[in-house]
Amino acid sequence: MNAKQWKKAIEEQIKFDADYIPAFKTTIQILSEMLEERDRIYTAYLDAGAQPVIEFTSDRGAVNLKPNPLLKQWQEINASALLYLRDLGLTAAGLRKLQGQLPEKPAKTCEDIMRQIRGQTNAK
Repeated sequence: MNAKQWKKAIEEQIKFDADYIPAFKTTIQILSEMLEERDRIYTAYLDAGAQPVIEFTSDRGAVNLKPNPLLKQWQEINASALLYLRDLGLTAAGLRKLQGQLPEKPAKTCEDIMRQIRGQTNAK
């Protein structure tokens, strides 16, 4: 997908009020361009044979294996994109952060439960 398609997909996933999207316009633009580049790199990786390691010949003529630079770059962009997705609230952690953590209800004690049971039996 190209950057415009990614931008449209991201904006469709955001489920907040109308003021939300303009506030994150720059973040959405950067993320869409990043995802476009990620797709381009992954396509190049697949076209090159999808080898996780490649042979590398040193200046002294030794042949060694090293991680494929395309795969490494793709992984780095994925990690960076995840941070942007989190900032936009498109991950579970990011959504909780934007909406605020819901306060947990305190656990009922045995005494509270017994009071509730006694209250129900006395009311009848």
